[in-house]
Amino acid sequence: MRTPAYIFDCLKADIKIGLRTVRGNAVILLTLASAALQASSLPHLTWKGRNQPDAPVLPKCELGSDAVHIKSMADLPSSALIEVNRFFKSYGISDVGGPFNPTDIIDGMVPRRRFIRAYRVRTELIVWYETGGFVSGPRTILMTQRNQNNESTSNFRTVRDTFFTGNLCAATKAILDGVQVATP
Repeated sequence: MRTPAYIFDCLKADIKIGLRTVRGNAVILLTLASAALQASSLPHLTWKGRNQPDAPVLPKCELGSDAVHIKSMADLPSSALIEVNRFFKSYGISDVGGPFNPTDIIDGMVPRRRFIRAYRVRTELIVWYETGGFVSGPRTILMTQRNQNNESTSNFRTVRDTFFTGNLCAATKAILDGVQVATP
């Protein structure tokens, strides 16, 4: 019986001579088989490991007594949830702990954003979320409530130039102080 080290040495030798031998063709077949396995359905634990990565552990942000900490999208006011889903429609957003694609690889219908938490202060809602892809990481976005009397429609609107990264607590405090991202 040949050892894995011997087989590896043969494969290395075959690669050096340009894959002209039968053993070299085996390398090509192994490569094709590997690609086919990657394209097939993933086993559940593999899928879960890729699409349900651990959420970032961020400390609670102290914003004062009038701030409400919202831990899940299910706890958002219905009109705010309508705006969150509208705003994140193109890439989707999942709730805390839900499936989430942290990579650049489009993998079916798995959302590329995931809710972390939100803070409601008066008529303002600052949503913390994480995004996948090349520029992955946690972000903020501000939504303001336009009409407090009508909860049945989406009376929250996303405010441009309130996307911040880095220390989300400091970003949230800055947003509440009126700071916006400088745009050219």
